[in-house]
Amino acid sequence: MSELHSEYTKEGQSIHALVVELTFTFFKLRSSGDSQYQKYGLSSGRMALMRSLFSGGPQTVSAIAASRPVARQGIQRMVNAMVKDDLLLLAENPRHKRAKLVELSAAGNALYRQVLKEEIEFMNTLSEGMSSGSINECRNLLVQLRDKLALDDST
Repeated sequence: MSELHSEYTKEGQSIHALVVELTFTFFKLRSSGDSQYQKYGLSSGRMALMRSLFSGGPQTVSAIAASRPVARQGIQRMVNAMVKDDLLLLAENPRHKRAKLVELSAAGNALYRQVLKEEIEFMNTLSEGMSSGSINECRNLLVQLRDKLALDDST
């Protein structure tokens, strides 16, 4: 195994270590979020969908799915369930007769704001002892990685 590791460049080894750590961190964050959201009947996926609609406004199921590495059908199932739970509404789309716009209902908006308050407290606690400069450097690096991966997807 060490002979394979010797094939990494210094930067390649650093990216590998970062990706491994990022994977572990992602699963810990998702588990923590699921625990936090569970008392509201939400999952991380539902919360992410609500976040997209809260920040980006009404969107079609296809547009929501295109912004994530998931199938449109999975988003459609989630939307249908959340409409039944009165968290989302389907509205007429002036640009397309059949593709409805998905938006937060009043109840969904209120719930999102309530959960967001807790999330803000969690993020503030999580960031204790870290500088905003180092956090922003890490974020910028992750954006660069995501952009490079997006370029790879388009080729």
